[in-house]
Amino acid sequence: MIPHETHLLSKNNFPILWLLILFGLAAGLISFTHRYGAEARNRRVELVIDYADAQLLANTTPQRAMDETLRQLRQAGITTVAVTEDTLGTLLSNGVLLPPRRDGNTTILTFAPGFPGQLPRVLKNLQEKTRLAVTQEGQNTLRVNAPWPQFNSTPIGLDDEAVKAVQRNHLLVAPRLLNFTGVTRDNIAWELAQTKAQCETAQGIGPLIFSGAAVLGNRALIPVTADEMARDGLTYGSVEFAKTFGDDDLSRRAAAQTVRVHSIGNDEMGAMDEPTAIERFVRAARERNIRVCYVRLFTNGLRDNGDVIQANTAFVGKIRDGLEEARVAFAPPLTLGQAHPYDKDPKPGLALRVLMAWGVMAGLALLGRVFTGLDGKAFGGALLIALLLGAALAIPGTGAKGREILALIAACVFPTLGLCCFTLPAASPNVSLPLKTILGRAFGGYARMSLATLAGIVLVVGLLSGRLFLIKVDEFFGVKLVLVTPVVLVAAYYALGLATLGSNAGWGARRDRVLETVRSVASQPLLVGQIVIGLVALVALALFVARSGNDPGVGVSATELKTRALLDKYLFVRPRTKEFLLGHPALFFALAAACGGRFPRAILPLLVIGAVGQSSLMDTFCHLHTPLFISLLRGLIGWVLGALIGAAVFALALRVSPPAPSSGAAREEWPPSPVLSGPVRNASE
Repeated sequence: MIPHETHLLSKNNFPILWLLILFGLAAGLISFTHRYGAEARNRRVELVIDYADAQLLANTTPQRAMDETLRQLRQAGITTVAVTEDTLGTLLSNGVLLPPRRDGNTTILTFAPGFPGQLPRVLKNLQEKTRLAVTQEGQNTLRVNAPWPQFNSTPIGLDDEAVKAVQRNHLLVAPRLLNFTGVTRDNIAWELAQTKAQCETAQGIGPLIFSGAAVLGNRALIPVTADEMARDGLTYGSVEFAKTFGDDDLSRRAAAQTVRVHSIGNDEMGAMDEPTAIERFVRAARERNIRVCYVRLFTNGLRDNGDVIQANTAFVGKIRDGLEEARVAFAPPLTLGQAHPYDKDPKPGLALRVLMAWGVMAGLALLGRVFTGLDGKAFGGALLIALLLGAALAIPGTGAKGREILALIAACVFPTLGLCCFTLPAASPNVSLPLKTILGRAFGGYARMSLATLAGIVLVVGLLSGRLFLIKVDEFFGVKLVLVTPVVLVAAYYALGLATLGSNAGWGARRDRVLETVRSVASQPLLVGQIVIGLVALVALALFVARSGNDPGVGVSATELKTRALLDKYLFVRPRTKEFLLGHPALFFALAAACGGRFPRAILPLLVIGAVGQSSLMDTFCHLHTPLFISLLRGLIGWVLGALIGAAVFALALRVSPPAPSSGAAREEWPPSPVLSGPVRNASE
């Protein structure tokens, strides 16, 4: 039998580490609540449509009633209409400008009758945005001293008639401005001031969503754009997944004025069905902190509704209803209205950052002790170096890289600590426990191991709390590493025989055990079955990593998509498959098997698979643009379902494989196996 030993995580061992971890967790909880509060105060979603789409709908009515179309869309839930800046080429294609005439090195621009205000608009914009000589010749004619192709793409501001049409229907205007060649500081200041004066009403002004390939001022003058937007009180709409040059830099510089926008492009909308589009917008607002839904309309109508206007107003109404019904426990509801940036930056202060850093480094030192057995002066020296390094990473307040490194360490360390440091329950060789007792004690071990992961979650969320993470300008850079590292470390800890040593075993004993295990494995013949199992495990791990993230490298099958849809429908939030169907049930089964003295050969593989569930649980909270209440609910549902599934599978396995008559002898074979005979606890105590 294995002698009883003091548990490695006993409060009597390494009290300084416990104190540091507890102080770090307290600081992390404070930062955690600051982020939760920032998210709870930002629950307003703005529904935006494109003015050009509304025009197409209006054209389907006999009177081409734009006002009536906008009114119906507003009643359906639209709050804002995006108006894109014109160019001279746009005026030409719209018939406002007659075909230009070349006169030597100059161009004659003639404006069609019936469009008052267009000539002064073009004249003013050419004078402000170019260095070309422009003169008015007659009531409807301008002369520009350059060939037409040289200036026809110059942006000339928003069409005032379109802006007034939007405003008189009590909707906000979202300006869509263009960047242009030769832009200067003065250009930017004038353009943004003009736009605000033109578009702002008592109701406000919609987000500034740049059109074209680049933001205004890209590349060198992005700081000027950010400063002028702040001075004018304009909100910047950053479109997720869009490849707009300068978007990252402007979002970073103007973080206090930035909201995230989700849109579905016209090409994609043409092939998409209505339910999918509705789900896309609702999910974006609910699960990714999207605060502006830029809705492109089905301008060709819908298959089951030939009335284009009616079909689209119903479509917008369903998005509105979906947003209003997207309630999540412990979270304020989403409401429709003008989107606003995060009012306060929940970035942790210096004291909180240092305390959390020391908590992370204490966890790292503890994990190092588990693997190496360092003690005394060597351990003290290593701990001091770790604490100094943690402080050095936490102190700088200008960037997030130090905090990101600390968060990565926490995300890899704490799930590993849970599976390597808490004692595994062991059955008494002569006592047969009832199933209820086995499951109860297994659940206790399951909860204790998960608490270590929860500690890591608090530290990661606390360290990376901040406006830049909420708007996804900064991201957790080690998501894939977090998924793999705990699995590899847990497998190494048990496979190398370190679990068979007591908490007092030092460096020499642990080194000898590792060498002995390696020599023993190396002297064994390699069987074909072992090669196949190893290859299958590697492929499974590769698929596990490849399928993770918002843009996985491996596609999802149609069956899985349907299953996900059902889970979304019947649960508050869909749990992650790798948690509730794989990792958590495997861990619970392993603990139940250890407590009941059954299936000893399955325990090590199941513990390693159980690490997948803990690492995935941690990874859930590393997607920092996802609201905390969504991640909390997703993690909790997966954790509970995983335990229930693991308990059910274990109970079924006992029925299918009842104990042999000589169960007492069989129980004597475990826990003295070289894998699981480490610090154990007699289940009959």
